[in-house]
Amino acid sequence: MISGWADDPNAIYRYQVDAAFALSDHADYNDLLRYVETRRGRDACLRSTVFAASFARDLRETGH
Repeated sequence: MISGWADDPNAIYRYQVDAAFALSDHADYNDLLRYVETRRGRDACLRSTVFAASFARDLRETGH
């Protein structure tokens, strides 16, 4: 299992899995910006979130 919930020591029992790796699908602003920068010119699609419009504006203003 790969999930932020795997941080719980009982995750392997709760989710009935052999192994659990704590990796969240939530990213903060800097993580998202770093991801866009590594795409090197490829399009990025922002899903509808509370901050999508302001993040898109920030990307445009920084040349992405």
